[in-house]
Amino acid sequence: KAHQTDKPDAAVLGPLWTYLIGIVVFYLHWVFLRTLEEDYTELYFNVGEEMWTPVRDWVGVWIPIFLLTMSLEMAYGYFTKTNLYRTNDALGSLGCGSLLTLTKKLFSQTPLAIGMYTLVWNHWGRSIHAQMPSWFTDSHLVQWWLMFLGIEFGYYWVHRTGHTMNCFWAMHGVHHSSEEYNLSTALRQSTIHTFFSSLYYLPLALIMDPPLFIIQSYFNLLYQYWIHTRVVGKLGPLEWILNTPSQHRVHHGRNAYCIDKNYGGTLCIFDRMFGTFQEEVEEVPVVYGLTHSLNTFSPVEANVHPWRGIFANMCAVEGIKNKFLVLYNGPGWIAGSDPHEEYPIPPCTNNSVQKYHTKLSTGIKVLLVVEFLVGLGLMDGALKHLDHTYDDQYLCLLAEAVLAGCLFWVIGLTSDRHKHALKAQVLLMLAVAAVVAYSQTLFEETVLPGNPTVPQRIGAVIAALGVGLWAVGEKRREFATPVCEKTELGQDFDCTEEMEQKQ
Repeated sequence: KAHQTDKPDAAVLGPLWTYLIGIVVFYLHWVFLRTLEEDYTELYFNVGEEMWTPVRDWVGVWIPIFLLTMSLEMAYGYFTKTNLYRTNDALGSLGCGSLLTLTKKLFSQTPLAIGMYTLVWNHWGRSIHAQMPSWFTDSHLVQWWLMFLGIEFGYYWVHRTGHTMNCFWAMHGVHHSSEEYNLSTALRQSTIHTFFSSLYYLPLALIMDPPLFIIQSYFNLLYQYWIHTRVVGKLGPLEWILNTPSQHRVHHGRNAYCIDKNYGGTLCIFDRMFGTFQEEVEEVPVVYGLTHSLNTFSPVEANVHPWRGIFANMCAVEGIKNKFLVLYNGPGWIAGSDPHEEYPIPPCTNNSVQKYHTKLSTGIKVLLVVEFLVGLGLMDGALKHLDHTYDDQYLCLLAEAVLAGCLFWVIGLTSDRHKHALKAQVLLMLAVAAVVAYSQTLFEETVLPGNPTVPQRIGAVIAALGVGLWAVGEKRREFATPVCEKTELGQDFDCTEEMEQKQ
């Protein structure tokens, strides 16, 4: 099969269904944008700052949409036999997204949580805004659409430098590390990139208020969820203005024609203006992932691995200038080269590239899915109530949240069949059971809004962990089986260059 040229992606729907789905999705996003506009005008526009309430967490509101659409895409892949999802890869993506949520919430508990945008608004933006002409300050539509374009422009440069500067690629590259392309890939995000990307939007804080920025940022972020799919084809005239699944497939490709293209969030106009636009070529199917397989499903390793390489290069080169250039130059730069040289882009076709794929039994897959749901429940329950508890209760919830993060890490170790996965599984299950059991003594007389009662919570977690311990005991031989370098590690076959030329 490695010596066969790739055929066009069989997962892509025909033109009729593509246009139908595209029109429906764009209409729904337009309705969502209008809903956000109504929220802003009612709660924040020309309303005294002392009356402002925290902006609704729209990512949390969308979680049922995520689950429903991923289930539909998974079912479509199953019935059409196009293999859109792999359990180990999808759990790796969801683990990365969950770690980001956990990190952001824990960061919000620190004194730094006010954010750079709010600081700029408080110190300079509020007074500058008051001096703006009335056609600007009195019209929410002017500010609404200016912020829409401002965030899109800022995101273009966040995204572009995320690919062309090594220190930012070490963060953003996490999002590209999956070798699949489906809706779960949209949730595979760096744990720390979001904290640095906010710097690009600070000029907007000089004239427009924080709630408007936060609300429009939610739209820019959530719009990009649906474009992570192989199912929807090209969308005709909409391709000239909007960012689409076809364009974003190119962005996620490791093919030479895909590298460093299509940085837009909701629009493609800045890509066309700055020469980074690339149309999808159906005759050369996209190969997804990094130019060299990460060979791990661990969300922790996905975030740490690039920095390990950067620090190794910084230690290897001589001189402060070269050490700085390791961070500043692109990820393809040959460290220390002068004049500037870059590694060639490795050739690839889908048939001549082997994805990293550890073989897991059905029992282990079920165990990992159950553990992920337990981790998600622990994290949600803990983070939801951190702001309403104190002293020992606060520390107990904090411990539950951290253990949830450890669960996502151990799921990755197990998916990788790491040699320490079995020990980590047993120790973590015991730790989770102990912390949740201890929480009963702290919360038995405390009623937290929207949270299950303590016995329900304890029962659900203990039952899940009981199943986990049973599965670990039954499948302990599988945990001890090392990954096969020949059949499971991601790699390019010897014929890859020849096949790319033929393609």
